[in-house]
Amino acid sequence: MKLAGKPCPTTNITVHKVNKEVEVYVYKPGTVSNKGCVVYIHGGGWCYLSAKVFNRTISYLSHYLEMVVVSVEYRLAPEHPFPAGLVDSYAAVQWVHDNSEMLEVDCNNVFVAGDSAGGNLSAAVSMLYRDRQGAPLDTETTEESKPGSKKRPGLAGQILLYPVLQGYSNSHFSMTDNSSYFPPADTLPTTMSLYVSGVCVYLTGSGPLSRYETKCPSSGRQLWLKVLKVRVRCVR
Repeated sequence: MKLAGKPCPTTNITVHKVNKEVEVYVYKPGTVSNKGCVVYIHGGGWCYLSAKVFNRTISYLSHYLEMVVVSVEYRLAPEHPFPAGLVDSYAAVQWVHDNSEMLEVDCNNVFVAGDSAGGNLSAAVSMLYRDRQGAPLDTETTEESKPGSKKRPGLAGQILLYPVLQGYSNSHFSMTDNSSYFPPADTLPTTMSLYVSGVCVYLTGSGPLSRYETKCPSSGRQLWLKVLKVRVRCVR
């Protein structure tokens, strides 16, 4: 396992197979004060980078949060267009819930987080998990409707870092303010088309960000949304 950057020295890192397509990197801090878990989905325009590139960042995130963080190595476009990345990210959240005892985390306190395209995938995973109640994507029924099946808890929340929540306007303030960062804003239509590859994405819309926000609360349990507008500096 060759990871980029020098990780936090007090963070223990292990790699696990979710299925034959997906690997996850589990970061455990030296001190765990919170039994919650963050499933982190990296950015990169759905086409670039990898979970390994975010090694240093995620290790320190785990250290400062004093929480377990699970970083997802999902399949990338154009070799694996939509819905591969979404399916892989969804499977990673299922894996965390199903292996909460091994991970020593509270299955009722699992968050999903991501930056840029990873924020898009996090938002889509959150809605899918709410709608399907954690059931496998290859079934037409929810887990709770199957005799003897184990119902997975809902997500505790989502943390979206400069997420891609619309694809209709390159003049939105987040596009213009962050246009020089990687990947550049003017490449988004290209990477988005490579990701979508002629298939409608799960998270779409023709209105402002508030349209997405109004869809997020789940019935019976409030699913909170935190959108952060931040600048990122690449540390080499």
